Amino acid sequence: MMATAATQTSGNSLKEADIDINISHDFGTADTSYDTRTAITHEIGHLLGLDEMYIGTTNVMYYKRAVGDRCHALSTDDKAGIAAIY
Repeated sequence: MMATAATQTSGNSLKEADIDINISHDFGTADTSYDTRTAITHEIGHLLGLDEMYIGTTNVMYYKRAVGDRCHALSTDDKAGIAAIY
């Protein structure tokens, strides 16, 4: 697992949100590493309540990324998921 997101709530209030990055993976901005911005954007999606997507590799919430993959812009599906929650 490259990164994880976890939240702590009390009732309807968010008390804490954490993103953990697995440093055993090579993160950075080069084509030979996992893209840091893509990973963080994906994990923020989890903090906002989105689940993994198993279709649509252009979705930020797509479940699997390869070395060199970049996905910095929210897709229509990503935006629809947020709109449905909030």
